[in-house]
Amino acid sequence: MRRPGRKLKTGLYGVPIFLVFAMAIIIYIVFYLAVDNYVARLAERNIEMRFAVLDAYYNSSAYESYYDDSSDFIITVRHMIFDDAGRLLSPAVLDEDAEKAQTKEIAARYAGGELSLRDGQGKKLRLDNGAYYLMQRTYTGVFDGSFVVDRVGGRTYSV
Repeated sequence: MRRPGRKLKTGLYGVPIFLVFAMAIIIYIVFYLAVDNYVARLAERNIEMRFAVLDAYYNSSAYESYYDDSSDFIITVRHMIFDDAGRLLSPAVLDEDAEKAQTKEIAARYAGGELSLRDGQGKKLRLDNGAYYLMQRTYTGVFDGSFVVDRVGGRTYSV
């Protein structure tokens, strides 16, 4: 036999509690998606700024407009240069061990074909509890030890 008022208690307490939890989950998901989208756009913009500097160096061989890290907000942009065989040429020396391990891991995935990108295409990579936004541009020229310079008869490099 049912006790009188049980349905009333469920209606008074159960439904509002369920609605509070459901709204909290919905707000969390919407906030997560909005932040993820914002960070992806910010990363893309910062990467494009780096490529603008690399393009200027490629065309003029001048260091005068080298990328300024102070423009990085939340996102730190690093570039890696690979030759046409997929070998990492730059950065040759890294200061921090964690950055060195991450760079080696990304280079190994690139060399293994796991990170196949087309020019201008972006990709998000999750690695060691972090997210990395990758974008590729191809240059044909000569690697001068730091950057690629436009020269006739050069090789193809992926940045």
